[in-house]
Amino acid sequence: MYLDAQRTHEVHAQSSLTDGRGYLVTTEFPMGSREPGEMVQAQTPVRGEDEFVALLGELEERLALTGTYFRTESAELKWAPLPAPARAGDLRAHESPIPGMEATGGRMRFHHFHGEKAGKDRLLIAMPRPGMSGRHILAEMSFEFPRLDEGALNVLHARLATPLLASAVAKEHVEAPRKGFLKLFESKDYERTYGEGWMDRTRHMFQRAAARLVGGTEAVPIARPLPKHRPPAQLDQMRAALTSERIEELKNKYVDRQTESVLVGGGEHTVRRFITGLRRKLPHHHSYDISVLEAALLCQYAIPAHMWDLASDEGGKLLRYLHGYG
Repeated sequence: MYLDAQRTHEVHAQSSLTDGRGYLVTTEFPMGSREPGEMVQAQTPVRGEDEFVALLGELEERLALTGTYFRTESAELKWAPLPAPARAGDLRAHESPIPGMEATGGRMRFHHFHGEKAGKDRLLIAMPRPGMSGRHILAEMSFEFPRLDEGALNVLHARLATPLLASAVAKEHVEAPRKGFLKLFESKDYERTYGEGWMDRTRHMFQRAAARLVGGTEAVPIARPLPKHRPPAQLDQMRAALTSERIEELKNKYVDRQTESVLVGGGEHTVRRFITGLRRKLPHHHSYDISVLEAALLCQYAIPAHMWDLASDEGGKLLRYLHGYG
C-alpha cells in the first residue's frame, strides 16, 4: 500500500503469480473513500517475478514524481518513505482559460506529446469538472499535427480527485517515451519538430482542443466526418503553378522523383518532417527555397485529397512566389 504525505491519496497494489504468470492490480482512490466512481483501477499481465518488480518500480517512480509517498506491506504496516525518483520528470503543462469560464478563472492544462515514430501526436488535457469541486476531467486527443479536428477525442476519466489526477498525468509521462512519444513544451522543442510557422499552428491546435472538449465531454468516435471547405477560388492557378518551370527546377534541386512521390504519398506530417530535416542540414540562405518547396509538396498532397484549407494556405505561397500575389 502507498499513501501520500498529505494523506489524500491511497494506492493498493496486489499480485498473485501461478507458474510465473498472473496480474498486477492497482487501485487508487481518495484517502478514506470507497465510492466506485472515485476509484481508478488497472490490471496489467505479469510474467515472472522480475517483471512484477519492474512494474512496481514504475508505479513507485510515478508516485514519487508527484510528491512524497510512503509504502508499507499489508502484513507489516511499517511505513517507509519512497526514494526520490532516479530521474526528474517534466510535468509542466500549457495552460489556457476554459472557453465560457474566463470570468471564473477556470483553466485547462495541456500536455503535448509528439509521436516521432507513430506519426501521430497526443494531447493530454485536464480541466475542472463543472459543478463538482475538487474533481477533474482527463481527456486525450490523438491526431496528425496540426489537424486536430480530424483526430480522436476520448475521455479517460470523468471525475478524478486532485491527487488521482496528478497520478494519472505522471503515469502518462512515464509511459510516453516507451511508446515512442516525445514531450513538447519549450519553444525550441516545437521549432525543432515542426520548423517555421509552428507558433500559429500550435496556438490554433490548443484553441481547437479546448473548443472540442468543452463542446462535449463524451467520447467522440474516431470516424468523424471531415470538415467541409470549398475549393480555393484560385485552384486552377495553383495547379498550373505546380507544373511551372520554376517550381519544377526548385523541386529538382532538392528531391528526386522517387523521394517526391514518397513524401506526397506520406501526407502533411511526412512532408513537414522532411523539410525540418532539410533546414537542419542546409545553410541559412536556402531557407526561402525550402519554404517554397514545402508549399509545393503540401499542395501536391492537399489538392487531390480535397484538403482545401491546407491547399489554400500553401497554394497562396506558390502564387506569391511566382506572381507576387496569393
